[in-house]
Amino acid sequence: INFKKGDVVKAKVLEITPTEIKYRRCDNLNGPLIVVAKNDIYSIKYVNGHEEHFFREVPQSSSSGSDANTINIEKNPHPMAIVVAALAYGCLLLWFIPAIIGLFLVPVAKRAVLRAGNKYAVEDSLDLIRGATIAFWVVIALTLLLLLLFLVMMAAFGI
Repeated sequence: INFKKGDVVKAKVLEITPTEIKYRRCDNLNGPLIVVAKNDIYSIKYVNGHEEHFFREVPQSSSSGSDANTINIEKNPHPMAIVVAALAYGCLLLWFIPAIIGLFLVPVAKRAVLRAGNKYAVEDSLDLIRGATIAFWVVIALTLLLLLLFLVMMAAFGI
């Protein structure tokens, strides 16, 4: 179970209701039944690999029953996700240094996005972070390959 605050708990989920999730910790299956609000949970990854996301809160229905008073507010990505994505673009200009800095910021950005909950566009923010992470690893791999090629060429020319 991945909580919005960034905590991860290995658990056996027993019941999911519209407002709560009931589980027992894997390290104490005979222990107490733990009940948490569904709004505190970001996602659950099951043993079979399926992942269920709960980052969108169910909107409260209005008392009038009309959607005329509903305001649709477009949410922006989390600022930390934007910082990580900007570092990924910086790799194109400055190459290796932003990639190293970015890899250290990826877990920080993920925790910040999950803690913020529905204040920002969670899925868009996580997509930015995933794309940036791929860019960082590609830049690092290319840098290491270029360094290896340089060393091989130096050895071949006896330098």
